[in-house]
This record gives sequence, structure tokens and C-alpha cells, in this order.
Amino acid sequence: MKSPNSTITCFFLIFLLTNSAFAGESVHIQNAWIREAPPTIKVMAGYLDIENSSDRALTLVSAESPEFERIEFHISQVENGVARMQQQKRIIIDPNTTFSFEPGGYHLMLFNNSTPMREGKNVSIKLTFKDGETYVLDAKVKKSNSNDSHHHDHNH
Repeated sequence: MKSPNSTITCFFLIFLLTNSAFAGESVHIQNAWIREAPPTIKVMAGYLDIENSSDRALTLVSAESPEFERIEFHISQVENGVARMQQQKRIIIDPNTTFSFEPGGYHLMLFNNSTPMREGKNVSIKLTFKDGETYVLDAKVKKSNSNDSHHHDHNH
């Protein structure tokens, strides 16, 4: 016969294992892609959707890839008829929402690729959140979406 303490310990361990296994399941990353660019272009744009199905806000603080020197978060804005981009230090994803990096809005700026970025190539990107959680995703290099009406240059 088991003692009450061993039963409680067993339930506690199951609780911890269950919660840690599902902790990462509150973030879902999908539709990751990088816009193909000519080989001479050293600044590219990346897009993805991050779903936060938790009950707390998440703060995305960095992105990195072995294929690029650095990655920044940017937003495209039109001011007085002129399109401009502004770097964002962090991205806050509200609880139970999906944050989209998309053409004409927020996007990843990928600087100085180490290899050619041709259509069909997969690029590994690691996202890091303020709480220390990291997520590694593959973004496929492709030509602009046919539905993409927001063509913008990456001039600052």
C-alpha cells in the first residue's frame, strides 16, 4: 500500500511534467517566409504569424539566424504620403491574439545574408522572448505572394 506522501508526490510530479510539456504550446508560429531578392540585395524582409493562446502578453525581444548577420523588427508606415520604416526594439503580443509580420506592416529585416536566398530555400530563425523562451522555425524563401499589393523597398 502506498503512503499518502508518495501519492501526493506522484501527483505533484505529474502536474509539473504536464504543465511544462504544455507551456510551449501557447505559442504557435506559422506562415513564415522570406521575400526572394536579387543576389546583390543584402537587406531582405521576412514575414510570419505568431499566435499567443495564453492568458498573458508575450514580448518578443530578438530574432537571429546563422544565415544572416542580424535581424531586426521593423514597421512600415506612411507619413505625409511618404513610406518610412521604423525599427522596433520589441514586439508585444497580447493574450489570445495572433500577431502578423506582413508586407506593408510589421516585418523582419534580415541583414547581410551569408548564402544566396533563392526561392525554395529554407532558413532557420530563432525567436527569443523576454521570459527566455526560444522558438526555432523554418522560413521558406519565395517570391512575393500574388496577393501582396504592398511592395516596398527597404531604404532608410
